[in-house]
Amino acid sequence: MDSPQRTLDLSTLSWTLTGTRSTHAPESNPGLHSIGPLPARLPSCVHTALIAAGVIGDPRTGFHELSQQWVGVTDWVFSASFNLDELHASHAIHELVLDGLDTTATIRINGTIAGQCSNVHHEHRFSIASLIRAGPNEIAICFAAPLCEIRTLEQELGARPVNGDWDPFIFMRKAACNFGWDWGPKVATCGIWKHCRIESRSTPRIRSVRPHLRLVDADRWQAHIDVSLADLPAQTSLRVRATIDGGLETAEVCTLAFSAPPTATAAANPEQRVTLHIDHPARWYPRRHGAAACYQLTVELITADGTPLSTWQRLIGFRDLKLDTTPDPSGSGRPMTFIVNGQPVFCIGVNWIPSDLLPGLEDVSPLGTPALKALLDHCIEANWNMIRIWGGGTTESDAFYEWCDAHGVMIWQDFMFACAMYPEEAPFPALIEAEARAQVTHLASHPSIVLWCGGNECIWGYESWGWKQRLLPGQSWGAGFYHTLLPRIVQELDPTRPYWANSPWSGDEQLHPNDAAHGDRHTWEVKLEDYRTIPSRFCSEFGHQSPSALSTLTKLV
Repeated sequence: MDSPQRTLDLSTLSWTLTGTRSTHAPESNPGLHSIGPLPARLPSCVHTALIAAGVIGDPRTGFHELSQQWVGVTDWVFSASFNLDELHASHAIHELVLDGLDTTATIRINGTIAGQCSNVHHEHRFSIASLIRAGPNEIAICFAAPLCEIRTLEQELGARPVNGDWDPFIFMRKAACNFGWDWGPKVATCGIWKHCRIESRSTPRIRSVRPHLRLVDADRWQAHIDVSLADLPAQTSLRVRATIDGGLETAEVCTLAFSAPPTATAAANPEQRVTLHIDHPARWYPRRHGAAACYQLTVELITADGTPLSTWQRLIGFRDLKLDTTPDPSGSGRPMTFIVNGQPVFCIGVNWIPSDLLPGLEDVSPLGTPALKALLDHCIEANWNMIRIWGGGTTESDAFYEWCDAHGVMIWQDFMFACAMYPEEAPFPALIEAEARAQVTHLASHPSIVLWCGGNECIWGYESWGWKQRLLPGQSWGAGFYHTLLPRIVQELDPTRPYWANSPWSGDEQLHPNDAAHGDRHTWEVKLEDYRTIPSRFCSEFGHQSPSALSTLTKLV
């Protein structure tokens, strides 16, 4: 039998960072024309390396932000050398796996382009078998200056409104808040912000798993488990096995034999469905309503004699979910009520923006940085049961969602759109479809996710902020994403969860999106003492900017 998969963790390499002022940089932007090479650790971003080298101050303090805008008009290259031993090189399949690149990058192996990417919001995987060799190799990941890239595309596709008329963040699939927000500085960074590795193997693998759990009757469940497979040789016979453990009265083992299609195109991404029937599982409940029971789902790709070739494991939870938006009998409005296991849930929670200004600041603890764990622990202290992942940032780490699964904290998950008119011209439909498919597939197993939402305040901005009057005739602004593309993908890949076009949204294109009597509402126009005067069926965002924390103020006196 072939030796097991071998993985080379690229974060263990000695990386260097070099920068060159982009040829598209405006002359008015001061700064260095070249810098480096400097040492760089992964995962990280360019600002992290520049701070460590003493080139810049920390943009999270003082006024350092103002003198650092040259970083965003500089092209950056992360480079390193690596060796493949004979066991690595003996495999037939070699893939470079980049869990997160920020954002527009070209990857070269031994001087040859291995791949290109333009999206921070999902994993990138490239076949590099023809580019690597036993012994020493070179890798270079070249990032285009983000502040230049967005201006170039703006000139090609045409300007359209964004929040505050800030830099046109809509022209890059990157966290919008990196380009500045009303609560944070403009730090248009780039880098390798998640783990990266080379996987070498000679056998097929499980590409992804999407479990769909449905309540059949009073306490009998059906689990449709869609399994996507990769690298299947033609005309091979394998089996997919799925098991659920964790104290169930009945735990079925289901296997499915199949032969891969003969054509390479058809065999590239076959999907198989395994169905399990489960009686009387303990249910997953939100906080304040019951225990958040979870079970481990294991999916294996095995040979005819039962030898496992690839394994996928996640915790899942059995809960019946509905979103009640039935119009009131009186015609006065419509609710937005989450009903979990037959119980209407009063949602108490918070909107979540990225917890750190600089991406890639990871720690060895199971939940990322200690600061992140402390923030999530505050949810329990505050007795919250919902977190809304805001559309101007990024999706969170696996550990974040696993924490919410385990603690019964529901997640309202925005797709990554916020406060702007997004172009629907190429290349964005293809980029966004790939992004949405990757995110829905990756997160579908988490019982904590109770809603997919098309974005933050984009429809409201179009209707009420004077933006539709500023668009040119026929100019796109994102409506096709929120009303057509995203709901189609959710219905195809994750039909057990509801989709909501935007936040705020009244549930009907004929209604004002921030109507207080329909759906959800954002309430920013009143002061604290006036909140009780504004009705809301579901207040999904409210508040006012506060003074700095006392700990911050004391550092300045």
